[in-house]
Amino acid sequence: MKLSKKVGVVVGSLVATFALGCCAWAADVEQTAATSSSAKVTWSNPSNQQKCTVYYSETADFSNATEVAKDVKSNNKNITGLTPGMSAYVKVKIGDTYTDPIEIVTTPKVSNDNKIYQTGAGVGTATIKWDAVDGANGYDVYLGNAYSNTVTTNFATVKIASDISVKVRVFRKSSTGFKAEADKNIYLNGLSHIRPLPGKVTTAKFAMSTSSNICVDWEPVKDAQGYELQYCNYNGKKVVTKDCGSSTLGYISNPKRIFYNAKVRAYIKIDGKKLYGAWSDKFGTAVDLTYGFDGTKVANASTRKQLKVKLSWMRVKGATKYAVYMSMTNGAGFKKIKTTKKRNLVISKFRKKKLKSGKKYYFKVVAVRKDGKTSYTSVKDATRYLTVIKLGKK
Repeated sequence: MKLSKKVGVVVGSLVATFALGCCAWAADVEQTAATSSSAKVTWSNPSNQQKCTVYYSETADFSNATEVAKDVKSNNKNITGLTPGMSAYVKVKIGDTYTDPIEIVTTPKVSNDNKIYQTGAGVGTATIKWDAVDGANGYDVYLGNAYSNTVTTNFATVKIASDISVKVRVFRKSSTGFKAEADKNIYLNGLSHIRPLPGKVTTAKFAMSTSSNICVDWEPVKDAQGYELQYCNYNGKKVVTKDCGSSTLGYISNPKRIFYNAKVRAYIKIDGKKLYGAWSDKFGTAVDLTYGFDGTKVANASTRKQLKVKLSWMRVKGATKYAVYMSMTNGAGFKKIKTTKKRNLVISKFRKKKLKSGKKYYFKVVAVRKDGKTSYTSVKDATRYLTVIKLGKK
């Protein structure tokens, strides 16, 4: 090879190069095609003028070499009768000169039983594993239809922004770089997509309170397959964890007159196991004091000289103070008139005006808990309130 190039430069003509003999035509043999049972090799033999012999061996030292083509005037040979995903070795004698031997490879065989499984997930990542294929020494991973990465193992961690389909292309690669790709890909087992860990729940809040539940809701989280609600007493005791399934609504059942802390997280399921995203920030509340608990009362406290209303309410454990709201409009226009640590309040004015006989007044009482720099309030439902229909003398 090197000699032919040098002489070609010195002599400067093909005729002169021919005169030096067959070694001038000898070129490295290369693999150009493969199936699961054959490998095609090609070499240089200008105008098919030299007789060529192709030697095949299953070992690199050619200790068991056989002739698969003898004294042929050609520049290629398709070697057949091979097994899937194997390596062998070939060299070619062109005239009196041998090429360097090369490794040849066949295509690995992928069966319908070869499947991909998701085995783990992280923030923006998914871990996958697939059934190893006999004879494969490499795998190309595709997310959707786009190439992702190549690995030599039968597992990989891939970066994904959301749920996505995945497939694996199987190959055996020779030491010279020829890649024999299987004609069948590996696909997911029982799934259509792989998923990263879901993100943090950022919208969880207490929605309303009834006599039997405090309702919690949140916005759906991308890629989540389910949600978990956890709550406890304000002092960290009596922790309860509930699986809410795919619903974005949870409940604190049979609540007491106490402040609760709660948090929510999303999860995905892999092989029956739940993998969780981050917990939401802690949030807190207590029952709606104005409805369903017989805990807040309004009474006529009028005297002959002045109309008054007396509000009283039961203690909410964990509360540091109570805010009292008042309105003259059914279900709207509530204004905070007082914040107190006591559990009763006498009211004689609203918006700096004395209460009037025969007028309707509406009241709400909201428990407030200070926790560090954060304040939590009991549920304040827009449709629930106490009302005084008529005021008069005692």
